[in-house]
Amino acid sequence: MSTNETKNKGKKKDRSIISLFTLLIFLGIFITGLLIYLQPYSKSMAILHTTFAIFFVVLVILHIKNNWKVLLNYFKPSGKKKWFAAIIVTILVILIGGLTGAPPFKTIVDFGDKIRASDAIENVEYSIINTKDEIAGNDILVEMKAGEHYHHVQPLFLWMSLSIIPQIAIWVEDADGNFIETLYVTSKGAKGSFMGFGSEEIRRIEALPIWSHKRGQVEKDGLFMPTKDNPLPDAVTGASPESGMILNTKVASDLEKFVIFIEVNKSFDYNEFYADGLESDAPGYNSGFSGQPAVVYSAKINRKDGVRYYFPELVGHSSPTGGDGVLSTDTSNLDTSLLLIDRIIVEVK
Repeated sequence: MSTNETKNKGKKKDRSIISLFTLLIFLGIFITGLLIYLQPYSKSMAILHTTFAIFFVVLVILHIKNNWKVLLNYFKPSGKKKWFAAIIVTILVILIGGLTGAPPFKTIVDFGDKIRASDAIENVEYSIINTKDEIAGNDILVEMKAGEHYHHVQPLFLWMSLSIIPQIAIWVEDADGNFIETLYVTSKGAKGSFMGFGSEEIRRIEALPIWSHKRGQVEKDGLFMPTKDNPLPDAVTGASPESGMILNTKVASDLEKFVIFIEVNKSFDYNEFYADGLESDAPGYNSGFSGQPAVVYSAKINRKDGVRYYFPELVGHSSPTGGDGVLSTDTSNLDTSLLLIDRIIVEVK
């Protein structure tokens, strides 16, 4: 067998392997893309889909390299001009339609959003909470699915234990970061009704410090968390949900662009970094019974873009002592606090 024949045989083999690999990777992209479209957001599925896409790009480059001369023939003048023009027009229509959100592209996306949101809500038990019932405004629904660390039983001493669920605050800011209004706060945080051992009343400033500082109301003792003497109105408060929750609430009618924030904190949520009993100069020092600091999620809402469902993402955590309202974006020392919430969906009606 001649050298040229050997080379050609080797090239054909390479092309076959690359073509088969490309087909398999494409099937991976198709399947994971379909699951992402139809099912609630999964980070592992998103990572898998992205990995398949990266491999697919590499294989396409190899395919072009191996078939360069053949591909060049497609661009030579021939009777294929009409087909070539049709392909270009189709690509432009997809690009423009996708970027502008024109029908039917937006309709397809909205349909997927509706399926994912419906599937999420139908398969989980929720506490239904209504706030701002008698206030005029635009309806907002916040669906929050509890994570695997949402609830735990904290041993105290002997046979005594305490059932622990998180404190939650949900509020709205404008696009410039200015506080607009509170949509919901769990009762203990809203009324300052935290109790210590016995009948001792304590001020848990580390519970929801981002919300309380953003709200900006200083109490008589110089702290930002509400007190029993100056609680939030019942219109925006409710009991801590035992599991997930669906919040039906409202925002002001004149708000077109705003940011919705969700802050979540659970007592006794210690880990190796935010340990119990640390000295005040330790990096993970935390006050009260908090342990890990409150975690914060947010989503930017634009009523003009026509999107109905938004999916708030983790943006950081609060101070572990509650001494300020600074949002820290470094979450590397958090673990179980990241498992308090599995997923949040905001529906703009």
